[in-house]
Amino acid sequence: MNPIQPSSPEGDTLFLAMENMLRRYARGTRAGETPEPGSVTRKDALAAAHQVAGFIAASRDESVVADPGAAAANLMVMVEFISPQPGELAPGYKDSIRTYTTALRDLGAEDGF
Repeated sequence: MNPIQPSSPEGDTLFLAMENMLRRYARGTRAGETPEPGSVTRKDALAAAHQVAGFIAASRDESVVADPGAAAANLMVMVEFISPQPGELAPGYKDSIRTYTTALRDLGAEDGF
């Protein structure tokens, strides 16, 4: 992680999971563990998409420090909705997804924005 950028344990874990997922995709390999379906809802994925849009917008504004860990976390929430990933992507991946998804819900994801 970039020490200048803001970070969170969940964001760091989900960033690592994102990197591992991309490596597996590039190699054409799949994990051996069956994912736990249904932990992320459509509303969660939509809330995450809005957060990623905010990250992209912030990257063009010099007065805002964008958080790549948060962007990766939100991306992984969307991926988890579309295709649940194995917990072995990163240590604590499933717990981080649950924690981050709960935080999204607390921010208003249940209202569908």
